Amino acid sequence: MSEFLDLDEVQRRILQLRLSSSGIGGVQGPPGTGKSLGMACEALRSVDNGQAPVVIAAFGNKTVDHVVRYARSLHIQAGGTDESFKTIACRAGYTPAISDDLLTIHSNDMLRISRAKLVFSTLHSSWRAAHAVSAERIILDETAQARPEQGFEVLENTTIDLTQNIPVTVVGDDMQARPISPGGNEFGILSRLKRSMPNSVHMLTTSYRLPEPNVDMTSSVFYEGKLDSPPEVRNRRLELRNLPLGLVRQIIDPDEPLTFVDVKGGEVEGWGYQNPSQVQLTHLIVRALRDSGLDTTDPEKLLVLAPQKAQVIETLRTLSADQLAGENVTTVTRSLGSEADVVIFQTVRSNKRGYLGMTGLREVLNVATSRSRRKLIIVGDWSTFADGFGFTESFGLFPSRSRRMADFIERQGSIVEAQPILQ
Repeated sequence: MSEFLDLDEVQRRILQLRLSSSGIGGVQGPPGTGKSLGMACEALRSVDNGQAPVVIAAFGNKTVDHVVRYARSLHIQAGGTDESFKTIACRAGYTPAISDDLLTIHSNDMLRISRAKLVFSTLHSSWRAAHAVSAERIILDETAQARPEQGFEVLENTTIDLTQNIPVTVVGDDMQARPISPGGNEFGILSRLKRSMPNSVHMLTTSYRLPEPNVDMTSSVFYEGKLDSPPEVRNRRLELRNLPLGLVRQIIDPDEPLTFVDVKGGEVEGWGYQNPSQVQLTHLIVRALRDSGLDTTDPEKLLVLAPQKAQVIETLRTLSADQLAGENVTTVTRSLGSEADVVIFQTVRSNKRGYLGMTGLREVLNVATSRSRRKLIIVGDWSTFADGFGFTESFGLFPSRSRRMADFIERQGSIVEAQPILQ
């Protein structure tokens, strides 16, 4: 692969830095900035340069498989074939967790792994490569939620001499994820690297997902104004037909990419928090989208999110009963890495104290509001959202970034009062 293909200037610069480095370095990738593409390019260029095998590992199977697909596509673009990719790549790991389209390159056989120039695995399955490879380069993804010991496990399993200076690239975004811990005060590999070696971490700055003004909201609230989208992405708009009349039309307006639907009341505490009013309103919105021509069962077209599993279950039950959704209703944390034309995010909590629960957390709020390619619809209690507090056991209550997001929506988005629709 002699060219940098379609990488932008920042992606090319970071790739060149990583290929020329013999030590550890980090890549922070905000939403839609091409982290997976960059990892695939680095791995293939390393092989082209005679630096192989390359081990590519991530926290979850879905992420690993995403990088494999990019690597396969780039290999074919550079003149290779599916068959030739099978000769250089091996996807190790737990067989039932591997995507069906990648089973042709899957193997846990040590001889097969040892012959591969590209070895893909989760962090937890890297033991399958132990004693089979001695990596010349290691690329670790999702390092915002991976702890240092999990990354070290990959090094221990895929290198013979830990004192050897092997290039290690850690990729992720600590503004979208962190390790799961009781107190919420754990820091992942990428966060620790940013603190100890800040000059070794570089941020991708162009989002190929978020339209205007959504990209500006994400940039100002989470990335100090450093994130941007190219004109063709900024100008993306939803295409609908036979639009309904009244307030529902205002909510699904295809010319407005950022809409907050204000629905009061309905917070119910049980197995996690639920909000029946937000489920009911989401049902009405999804039905209007379907009637206007959107295939709401296609996860590429619609994604419905909520912070709590209980809310997801009730939403999925309601939409499925009306044949309005497939498997595209999920929790915010499980949506990391996903995107869709339209995203509906239910904030759930509704109270006078401004307690947002999980929605008040920086990472949850960022992920939930940065999955949409054309339109984001936030369904929630505006007063709770605009005066929101997050909570962790380590830090207690703290003002949520939802406040800054609410300020932005007031200025550059639209707010629709939903109570007349539900009456």
